[in-house]
Amino acid sequence: MNKKFKIILIGVVSIVIGYYSYIIYYSFKNAHDVDWVTYRKYSWIFKDSIKFDTHNPPDIREIAIRHTKERDVLIQFNYKEHYFISIWEFKDLKGLNLKNTLVNLNMLLGTIEFKSGEILNAHENPEIHLKYDLAFRDTMQINLDRQSSIIKNIEAPNYKGFYGIINRMTFSNSKYEDLILFEYTKPTPTLFLLYKTSKSFYVIMVQGDKPFDESMINIFNLK
Repeated sequence: MNKKFKIILIGVVSIVIGYYSYIIYYSFKNAHDVDWVTYRKYSWIFKDSIKFDTHNPPDIREIAIRHTKERDVLIQFNYKEHYFISIWEFKDLKGLNLKNTLVNLNMLLGTIEFKSGEILNAHENPEIHLKYDLAFRDTMQINLDRQSSIIKNIEAPNYKGFYGIINRMTFSNSKYEDLILFEYTKPTPTLFLLYKTSKSFYVIMVQGDKPFDESMINIFNLK
């Protein structure tokens, strides 16, 4: 092996190692971590009658909390053992105007792949695919596919949403660039809410293995 070939080989190996080192670093930097403590900071979203105690038994049993650089926080709870509640805070969307946030029905949500992203709740319902850079830029569009439906719309001064059936859903920005994809294993009854406070913005979803309806909203303190 001559000297010139060795130099070329070392250069190629260095580039490959550098590339994969960057990919690993970028993934660790942007991926969601899991902790079991932060969820208590969000107990105010529920009414005082909802128990967070760990005895007797509790109404709420935390599943996981995932967060990225404090810009977005996904909290997932088990409520009364039969209902799954997700609360996703998007701190960069605190300036969002609810009136400009659209829920688009009958959308053609074909093949959606993120070159740079991660999967949350792998092999669960729903499995969540998202880009590392959630560049919503003060706008969020909710897109439901043709197998999804809205049974009842919900609207109040500081929140809006619907009770319906979700089969496939994406969150996109004003340019209709999909940033988050929800892949459901089957059409699923869902209470879906967009909630705005003076300090932040939240997406709230409730699903369950027992029948429920839009009255489930009464467990929340959405003032």
